[in-house]
Order: sequence, then structure tokens, then C-alpha cells
Amino acid sequence: MPAAHGRRERRSPALLIAVLVLAVVLLAGLGWWWRTGLQHDADAKRAMAAQSSSPQKMSTKCKFTAGDRAGQLVDFSPSPALPVGSDCNDGTSSSGVVVE
Repeated sequence: MPAAHGRRERRSPALLIAVLVLAVVLLAGLGWWWRTGLQHDADAKRAMAAQSSSPQKMSTKCKFTAGDRAGQLVDFSPSPALPVGSDCNDGTSSSGVVVE
């Protein structure tokens, strides 16, 4: 027999929770994919610029722009030098850019 006019069937709360969890997982995956793709594009552009220009200057100095060391200049010698302008980090929470 059909439901009376104006009366709605109740849906299972488990179904609603499953749909919400799926939506969150999909959104998180899309966010990761978007950030990873953008980082890859930036790395590729940086590598092409390094190859097409004159010999790249190298340095062991990192000027931190974010994290606990923001604003500090740290020389990481005797570690291998990196191209000036590339990303650097302290291995924990701080990141920055390689400078001369």
C-alpha cells in the first residue's frame, strides 16, 4: 500500500554516515591530488629554468620563511650545495629558500 500523502520514509542513519564519509574521503583525495600536481608543476618549471639559464649558482645557506626558524639564515655546510632559489628545510618544521 502506498505511503500516506505528506509522510516520508525514514532512511537509515548508517547510510547517511556512509555517504558523508565517502564525500570526505573523496574531497581529501582531490585536495591531495591538486596540491601534488601543483608542486610537481612548480618543480618542473624550476628545473627547466635551471637548465636553460647560465650555470646555476649553488649555496648551502637557507633563508627560512616559515616555521620556528622563520627569518633566520642558516649555513648547512658541509652538506652538499643546492641551487640558489630552490626550496630548503631543516627536516622538522621550518622551510625556506636557498640564498647566496
